Amino acid sequence: MPEQVNPVTPQQPTTTVATKKPINWKLIGIIAVIAAIIIGGLGYTAIVLNVFGGKKEASVETPKVATSSPTTTGKEQPKDETANLDSQTSKVSFVAESGKGPALYIADWDGSNKEILQQFDPKSQEAAGLSWDWSPDNKKIVASSRVIIDIASKKQTAIPVGRCHNWSPDGKKIIYESGGIYIMNSDGTGSRKVADGGMCGGSNSVFHWLPNSSEFFFMVMNKGIYSYNLSTDKLTLVFDALSHGIYQVRELTVSREGNRMAFLGASDKNLTTEDIYIAKTDGSGLEKITNFDKYGVAAQPVFAPGGNVIAFLVNNIYSPYSGLNTVNISTKEIKNLSKNGTDYSPPSISRDGRFISYTSFVGTTGVLLTVDTTTYKVTKLADGQAVLWSK
Repeated sequence: MPEQVNPVTPQQPTTTVATKKPINWKLIGIIAVIAAIIIGGLGYTAIVLNVFGGKKEASVETPKVATSSPTTTGKEQPKDETANLDSQTSKVSFVAESGKGPALYIADWDGSNKEILQQFDPKSQEAAGLSWDWSPDNKKIVASSRVIIDIASKKQTAIPVGRCHNWSPDGKKIIYESGGIYIMNSDGTGSRKVADGGMCGGSNSVFHWLPNSSEFFFMVMNKGIYSYNLSTDKLTLVFDALSHGIYQVRELTVSREGNRMAFLGASDKNLTTEDIYIAKTDGSGLEKITNFDKYGVAAQPVFAPGGNVIAFLVNNIYSPYSGLNTVNISTKEIKNLSKNGTDYSPPSISRDGRFISYTSFVGTTGVLLTVDTTTYKVTKLADGQAVLWSK
C-alpha cells in the first residue's frame, strides 16, 4: 500500500460551517449515480477531471510558497478510491532495490502490485543511468540495458547498444542515441544512423516525436533545436538559439499535441540563469515563461495534457520554487506543489494529467513521490530513482 506524505498546500480549499440542518448529500449522490447508470450506463458516470484548470496559481513575481517540507508518515493508507478511472488503469515504472540489487519495476498507479521486469547484478553499473520508454500500447518497454521487454510474458529481445530510447506514437520505430542518432524498427531490427551528435545523459526524454510519427525533435546545447523528417530524411535547424539571444538550450520537451515545444534557455553569456521558454514546433513564436533570476531550474520541463501547463523541478533549496512546480503558460503563474528536494531526472505526468511523479532525495537516498494535483496529497511510491508513467 502507498505511504502518504503530509502535503505542502499553498492553496488549501476552504470549508464552511453550516448554520442550518445539513442536507443529506450522500443520499442525493447515491440517487444521482443510480439515475446516471440507468440513463447512460457506468461509462456515463465517469468524469475526467481537468486537474490544472480553474485553480488560481501563485504569480512568478510573488509565488505563494509553503514554509515547511512534507514528511513521510510511514503509515499505510487505504487505496484512494477518489482517483479517476484513467489513472487507475495507468502504470508507473521505476528503478528500485529488490533485495538482490537494482531492478526495473512496473506497478499500479499508486505503487501497489510491484512487478520486476529486469533484475540487474548489484556489481554491475547497468542500472546506473538506466533509461527506458513504454510502447504506445503499453505492452512493451525498451531499455538502455539493450533489451525490449514484453511485459506480459517477460520475454526479452536483444537490441543494439544505445540510450535514451523513444518509441514513435504509431509503434513502428524507436529512436535512440549511440555515438550518433539512430533509428530502428520496433522489434530491434533495421538500425541505421540518421544524424551525428545527440545529447543523452541517461534521460528517457531526449527525443520527441510529433503525434503522426513523421518527425522527431532533439537539441544541441550550444546551437539550438533540430527536427528530422523520416519521409524526406531531412535534418532541419528549426530554432537557432544564438540568433534569439540564447547562449545555451537544454532539456527540450514537446507537447503531446505536437504544436509546442519548451526548453531551458540561458540568456546570459555566463550561463548562470536559466528560464523556461516555449515556441511553436516550427521554431516561431518564442516566448519566455519564467523569470527565475538566480534560481535556476534543475530538471526538465514537461507538458501536461492540453499543452497549457508545464511541470518542472528546482533543486535549489534556497529558491522559493524549490521542489515540484507547475506554470500556466497563459498566465505565467507558478504553483509550488511539493517542496521535497529533487533529482535531475524529469518529472513524469500521468496520461490524464492528475498525477505528477518525480525523484526526491532524503540525504542520499532516492525516494519516488507522486503528487495528486487535485488534492495536493503527496504519496511515496517506493525508494528508488527515476520514474515514468505509462502512455
